[in-house]
Amino acid sequence: MSRLACGFLIVTIMIGGLLFLKGTHGETFISGKTSTVTWSSQYSPYTLTGDVIIDSGATLTIQPGVTVNFGLYAIVVNGVLNAQGTNNSKIFFSSSAFSTARIVFNSTSTSWNEQLSSGNIINNAFFYSVAIVIEGSSPKISNNYFSTTSNSPITINGGLPIITKNAITFFSSDGIHINYGSPEISLNVINGAGQSYGIYNEGTAIISDNNITGCYSGIYAIGHSTIQKNNIMNNVNDGIRSNNSYSLIQNNALSKNLVGISGNGVILNNTIANNNYGLWAPNSSESISYNNIFDNAQNVHLTENASNVNAFYNWWGTTDAVAINQTIWDFKNATNLGTLNFIPFLNQTNPFAPLIQTLIAIPQPSPTATSEASPTLYITPTPTFYFTATPEPTPNTYSTPQITQEPQGTPFSTIGQFSITEIANLLVIVLAAALSVIIIVVINNKSRKAENPRSKSKRQRHKPKKIQS
Repeated sequence: MSRLACGFLIVTIMIGGLLFLKGTHGETFISGKTSTVTWSSQYSPYTLTGDVIIDSGATLTIQPGVTVNFGLYAIVVNGVLNAQGTNNSKIFFSSSAFSTARIVFNSTSTSWNEQLSSGNIINNAFFYSVAIVIEGSSPKISNNYFSTTSNSPITINGGLPIITKNAITFFSSDGIHINYGSPEISLNVINGAGQSYGIYNEGTAIISDNNITGCYSGIYAIGHSTIQKNNIMNNVNDGIRSNNSYSLIQNNALSKNLVGISGNGVILNNTIANNNYGLWAPNSSESISYNNIFDNAQNVHLTENASNVNAFYNWWGTTDAVAINQTIWDFKNATNLGTLNFIPFLNQTNPFAPLIQTLIAIPQPSPTATSEASPTLYITPTPTFYFTATPEPTPNTYSTPQITQEPQGTPFSTIGQFSITEIANLLVIVLAAALSVIIIVVINNKSRKAENPRSKSKRQRHKPKKIQS
């Protein structure tokens, strides 16, 4: 093989090796403010060495298959976070147990627009000990799996976010914690470890079509809430606990809880069965009608309240008034209580109330990002109801807190729209090309000299002789 051929072979191997190294990146470390940029699986995993701040007007796009390691840091969104995985290629947001890692949507961030399919969205992602905090913003959080051991997976402090079709498992705090705001919480599967609340609401939330199990209480509504068409079962204490008489509680299926529904509200067209107590501590201001309330150890339990309570036009599992009365704890059991008035009652089951289900299946995600379908939703009751009450809404005003954290760690990891890693790779390729040209020139010159041995002897032959004096 000629020297020139050897040179070409060496250069080919060198460039091939550099191109291979270019395609096999290791970890990408990142922190600080970012302009519009894309995180791709080619440079994954991305590890935060400080908070990442998405400026107002900027967009961070996270592609399918990307892993983001948070450590103790946060992604703070003042602009747009577009993180959309696919059914077969999820995005992974991960941290260690008991971490304070979080994604924060500030009030300056861009709301999700369903018609334009634009704005803040996280779809088809796995969250491991990484929480979402919504500060007066309106992102869409959908088709995700949350698993956390410390903070609430989702906390809402204002705004109108859409939280839909997620699977949420938690071991402390609450599954979804709403301090204020008007979120739409729908079609989620929520599972606790017998602790805290599946959904805690002090805002004006619409909570519909969710499956909630294994919590201390399924839903705790302090603010004016619309709670409808949920399946709530196997919770340690209440299925639904309401402290607001304006809350509308309709078309829910509640079973195998300590208490089906406790507290105040407009209670219509629900099925409340197989609990220890069907209704606990209803008061005289409530409307309790067209429900199926049966097969509970006690269908209704009044507490320290001398006022009478009306519960007309409900189905109690029988048409025997004496038998119905035996399932009610009121004045006949304790003289400091009022009387539950249940006559007239329905003569048969209300067919427009939902059926009781036997099981809520909890989706179990695969630890890999391949071939894992979106969280499957089970047992969504979808009944029709007799009529819709429209209680007077309670105004809820709030101020929007701002996050003013300074970035930590490495100040920048991008230049313009290119990452430092991409620029470094480009420089390596340019240097490799220059080096290859030099190697080829040197080898070619040596080859020419080797192939023309006469040139030297000819020059020596015609060299002038030195004249001696």
